[in-house]
Amino acid sequence: MISNCPVFKEDGFSAGLPTGVAYGFYGRQGGVSAPPYESLNCGMGSDDDPADITVNRSIVAQSLGVEAPSLLSLYQTHSADCRPVTALWPSEQRPEGDAFVTDRPGIALGILTADCAPVLFYAVGRNGPVVGAAHAGWRGPLEACWRPRLIICYRMRVCPLIVFMPVWGRVLLNALMKCPMIFTKIF
Repeated sequence: MISNCPVFKEDGFSAGLPTGVAYGFYGRQGGVSAPPYESLNCGMGSDDDPADITVNRSIVAQSLGVEAPSLLSLYQTHSADCRPVTALWPSEQRPEGDAFVTDRPGIALGILTADCAPVLFYAVGRNGPVVGAAHAGWRGPLEACWRPRLIICYRMRVCPLIVFMPVWGRVLLNALMKCPMIFTKIF
């Protein structure tokens, strides 16, 4: 399946990643969903045609270099809950949460946002790369980022942590001013 799906990547964040770690930020273009979902809808909780969502998720998975079942997502609840990922799960059994991390090769983590912000994490753990994705929702980016960082740093014993958030706003800047030790490096 080949799609004309635009993918946003940031050079500074990309430069810090080893070969084999892929990421992307996707908009609405390049998918198959009809209005009102307008193309690349990957939200399994929406009222879109499930077959279209499956195709859209396959497009994203292919662009990340994984098979569609390896693109995991969460039942997002605007929480600070983070889930460590040790194995694939069926899409209909996705756990609740707004962030997840994994050190398992071949697993892609997908976070959906509308008026919220996606946050990506990368670090080197005792077994190799560790990646994470968070949904920084209405409770604020600081709360959404804090728990995944603790899980990455303490359970997986990694440092330094690289964080990339493509949305800069006053809330994030205020949070960083109050607690700058949360982030080792931000692009």
